[in-house]
Amino acid sequence: MQGHTVGLTICGCAKGRQLTEAAKLLAFSQKPIIEIALSSGIMFTVFSC
Repeated sequence: MQGHTVGLTICGCAKGRQLTEAAKLLAFSQKPIIEIALSSGIMFTVFSC
Protein backbone atom coordinates (compact mmCIF):
# COMPACT_ATOMS: atom_id res chain seq x y z
CA MET A 1 0.00 0.00 0.00
CA GLN A 2 2.76 2.44 0.85
CA GLY A 3 4.31 2.06 -2.60
CA HIS A 4 1.14 3.33 -4.25
CA THR A 5 0.60 6.23 -1.85
CA VAL A 6 4.08 7.71 -1.70
CA GLY A 7 5.76 6.21 -4.73
CA LEU A 8 8.41 4.41 -2.67
CA THR A 9 8.54 0.94 -1.22
CA ILE A 10 9.54 0.46 2.41
CA CYS A 11 12.83 -1.00 1.22
CA GLY A 12 13.44 1.99 -1.06
CA CYS A 13 12.70 4.41 1.75
CA ALA A 14 15.10 2.60 4.09
CA LYS A 15 17.86 2.63 1.46
CA GLY A 16 17.36 6.35 0.92
CA ARG A 17 17.64 7.05 4.63
CA GLN A 18 20.80 4.94 4.93
CA LEU A 19 22.38 6.73 1.97
CA THR A 20 21.49 10.14 3.43
CA GLU A 21 23.07 9.27 6.77
CA ALA A 22 26.16 7.86 5.04
CA ALA A 23 26.48 11.01 2.90
CA LYS A 24 26.40 13.19 6.02
CA LEU A 25 29.13 11.11 7.62
CA LEU A 26 31.25 11.20 4.48
CA ALA A 27 30.96 14.97 4.26
CA PHE A 28 31.44 15.87 7.91
CA SER A 29 33.57 13.15 9.52
CA GLN A 30 37.03 11.74 9.14
CA LYS A 31 35.88 8.11 9.26
CA PRO A 32 37.05 5.72 6.53
CA ILE A 33 34.50 4.92 3.83
CA ILE A 34 34.31 1.24 4.76
CA GLU A 35 33.56 2.12 8.39
CA ILE A 36 30.75 4.44 7.30
CA ALA A 37 29.32 1.80 4.97
CA LEU A 38 29.34 -0.84 7.68
CA SER A 39 27.92 1.41 10.41
CA SER A 40 25.11 2.74 8.23
CA GLY A 41 24.10 -0.72 7.01
CA ILE A 42 24.71 -0.01 3.34
CA MET A 43 26.85 -3.09 2.84
CA PHE A 44 23.99 -5.35 3.92
CA THR A 45 20.99 -3.76 2.22
CA VAL A 46 22.50 -3.63 -1.27
CA PHE A 47 21.94 -7.34 -1.67
CA SER A 48 18.76 -7.81 0.36
CA CYS A 49 16.31 -5.55 -1.49
